[in-house]
Amino acid sequence: MKKIIDYSVYIFLIYIYIHNPIFSLLGIGSEKLLYIYIAIMLIYSTAALMKCFGELKKELAILVLGCAYICIRTMFVSDFSKVYTSLILLIEEYFLPIGIVCYLEQRQVGKEDFVRLILMVGAVGAVISSLCVFIPAINQSMKDLFVINDYLENNHFRGFGISEGLTYSYGIIQGIIFSYALFNIKNNKWFIVFMPFVMLSILFNARVGFLIVIIGVILFYLFNRDKTIGIVLSAIMLVGVLIFPYTSILFEKDTLEWVQTFFDELAGLTKNDIQNSTFETLFIDMMVLPEGVYQWIFGSGRYIYLARHNTDMGWLLQLNLGGVIFMFFLFWFLKALYNHLKWCAVDKSLIFFMIGTILVANTKGDFLNNTGGFRLLLLISYYYILTSRKNYAILK
Repeated sequence: MKKIIDYSVYIFLIYIYIHNPIFSLLGIGSEKLLYIYIAIMLIYSTAALMKCFGELKKELAILVLGCAYICIRTMFVSDFSKVYTSLILLIEEYFLPIGIVCYLEQRQVGKEDFVRLILMVGAVGAVISSLCVFIPAINQSMKDLFVINDYLENNHFRGFGISEGLTYSYGIIQGIIFSYALFNIKNNKWFIVFMPFVMLSILFNARVGFLIVIIGVILFYLFNRDKTIGIVLSAIMLVGVLIFPYTSILFEKDTLEWVQTFFDELAGLTKNDIQNSTFETLFIDMMVLPEGVYQWIFGSGRYIYLARHNTDMGWLLQLNLGGVIFMFFLFWFLKALYNHLKWCAVDKSLIFFMIGTILVANTKGDFLNNTGGFRLLLLISYYYILTSRKNYAILK
């Protein structure tokens, strides 16, 4: 019984950190409640936390420099909101995940248990999304309980689940967890049952998550030596594809049409036909580049996502905001994280998967700007770094 209660607490903690659902009653992201938890950790586990912060001090230094640069740059155009958002980013991309890892390790949550927890979080999300898809009354109850954006208020063919970023980061989170399950499927065969529901939660919310799944599947087959597992998974996925048309009557027509357009666009991409597609929108209509040498180097100091001439592409949003200098800090941080994971002998498949996910996700949106998907990658990265054999003494 105690183990069930402990696991429930761990799952809740990770779910809140990753998804940050906004309760209508609170009016703020539930992740902010974890600030209280971190404050308590600082009081009762100061030594352990300080050791963890010290191990990842290079990553912190780069984050601080990058955030400081953006704060200074945006002040020139009188945008002081970045001071607040930069502080939030530092807390939520550095202190919170390290605090969670420290707490889990103190509770003797080993690597296999950690993997299982991440998969359970994905399973919980998939079950909730499936219930929302199949039972409209539950979906409406969720929308009443949690704050959703105006887009979802007016478009009911997507947005099924409990998460702050149902139209973007939620699908990526589920895609990451699906792929993470593949890499660890040998000891987590139970998750195969939830895979179809995870796929449903991706396709009916943010289809970009399917691209993350494709990256995971490709790397799984490249690095996996157990071909039997691969064959079984392939058979299950094939059966799912064959059955889907016969279950389509259970879904809303608008939802199915929206999902179908995604696969039509993928097929068009293979034929070099991107007219009137998401790809044309991203790479042609929204190709907003800095104006002049000054903006290329220093950026405009403006976040153009809500501007008249805007873009969805994360790389361009960041380039326009802080120029090449800010991009340097971003890549420096990612390189430091990559080197740390490599030094800790983390599986190449997982490292390559993280790189591929960042490249794809930050092309579709502002993935590196404190999204749930990036927080999940950081949580996994920090766990592997801080609990690796080379750093094992840190948490003891």
